[in-house]
Amino acid sequence: MSDILFLSVLDVSVSTGCIIVLLFLFSSFLNKRYSIKWKYMIWIFIALRLIFPFNTESIQYIGNLIHRNADSAQYETAVSEQDRDTAAPRRLVMELPNTISEPLALHDDKINGVTPLDILKIIWMTGCLGFLTIHVGSYLYYKSQLIRTGVPIKNTPNNRYIFKQIAELYTELHIERKYKMRVYRSSVSGSPMIIGFLNPFLILPKIDYEKEELYFILKHELIHLKRHDVCWKFLFVTANALHWFNPLVWFMRREAFLDMELSCDERVVLGEDYNTRKIYAEILYTTLHKKCKRRILMSTQLNENTQIMKKRFHNLLMRVKKRNGAFILLFTIILTVGLSVLIGCSVQKPALDDTLAENESVNVVNENVQSLSNETDASSLNTDNANMQDSNINNSESPIAEENQTLDNTTTLTFFLEGEPEEETAELYVGNGYSIYIPNQSPYPEDENVPVWEQTPTDTWVYAYNNRIRFWIERHESMNIEEMEKELADTQGFIIDNESLSGRLEMAKQDADLLTRVRLMESSDVVWCIFYSYPEEAIEGAGARIPIIIDTFAVTP
Repeated sequence: MSDILFLSVLDVSVSTGCIIVLLFLFSSFLNKRYSIKWKYMIWIFIALRLIFPFNTESIQYIGNLIHRNADSAQYETAVSEQDRDTAAPRRLVMELPNTISEPLALHDDKINGVTPLDILKIIWMTGCLGFLTIHVGSYLYYKSQLIRTGVPIKNTPNNRYIFKQIAELYTELHIERKYKMRVYRSSVSGSPMIIGFLNPFLILPKIDYEKEELYFILKHELIHLKRHDVCWKFLFVTANALHWFNPLVWFMRREAFLDMELSCDERVVLGEDYNTRKIYAEILYTTLHKKCKRRILMSTQLNENTQIMKKRFHNLLMRVKKRNGAFILLFTIILTVGLSVLIGCSVQKPALDDTLAENESVNVVNENVQSLSNETDASSLNTDNANMQDSNINNSESPIAEENQTLDNTTTLTFFLEGEPEEETAELYVGNGYSIYIPNQSPYPEDENVPVWEQTPTDTWVYAYNNRIRFWIERHESMNIEEMEKELADTQGFIIDNESLSGRLEMAKQDADLLTRVRLMESSDVVWCIFYSYPEEAIEGAGARIPIIIDTFAVTP
């Protein structure tokens, strides 16, 4: 899932980067003809898109994952019912894909190895955490300095005009009374600002303002408060943190901050004449010479550098009536979503092809299992009489004696390895509550009569030609499968293998070059664990035969 999230971040970063370039190219055109607030809303939408990078492919992946888990649970229930109602199969034919080693190799990387994608994810996450730590830490430190050095302004006769203007502006701007602000004077701040998310407060520098100056300053900051611009600034910083590797997102954040101020200026002088606009511009020019000691991103400081202030002056003194830009916002949303879909399809196509290939392999296995079920139902009618004769032997908890073996107690396992069929004769072994077919024929012609699997100790079989290749069966009573899964994960380091083709719950781990897997099955109050392990070099040899053997495992009364 983390891979899908990281790839979705890259996908969205590329698609939105194209939109940012387009907005940059047409910025002058938009600023002259349309109100800045619409461009500011476009930046907000793009920031939200960057923070929620899910696209159609990632949503489809999540849906397929849920659907696959549901199918797996349904399949496991059906097979469990078959195990209870039928005897062990008499013949099992299972085709292994030609690339059987590829899923296992990928699984090895997920267990102990580190892939290049994992390295990129670690670098990305480190950059995100570092970016947020620096900016959030800087914000909290600066806020604490303002509170520590600030002096609360109380509603005394000397300061009553401040609170009177704030009350009038609340009414003029239609601000709800729940947004009550504390007002401070601080020597740390060189310009007025709103700071704080849940409980915002107004910071005024230790400067004596004229009443007209104070009116525009307070109106500017209260507009920021009404529009929740401090929260939107945090949104832009978060988007920048997630996409810190994309220089276009850094540019987007800078332009969004500028457009936030330009749109706020437009709202301050909305409906005012040209002379009033000039007065407000002069107030901005005055603040330019009162340099702030420190810039903080998540606040609404009024003053900016000279170049940005020139843009603000030009925007304020324009005599052209600007248009409504709702259509531009809608067009940008459609274009952003469309580009994301197009780029996502091209990037995710190989991954979808791999998923389809995997699903085809699973379908082959399921079809073979269904064929096996039909064959078993047919053969069970022919073997009922023989089973009745051997019922006393089959109810015993010890292995069936050699002299009592009949043809009914043997089967032929057929393996398709790289398209070539290989058949091995297997004998039925009945253990404590289960049965399983164990091959008794060597794959090597010169050792045809040598037993290939040696039982040592009970319920454990070791490959005669390599004692590192083995499988064993464990019975755990008074447990459910969830408890067993947790115990294996906590005590032995197993993890769930979602790439298993068996249709059952499997877990896996790797120690050096030794692969160990376990298949979990549940019947009544008993959990069965079928373990098998083999070195990496045996993936296409004996290691590939073991899953076929344990597919013959069946619970017996």
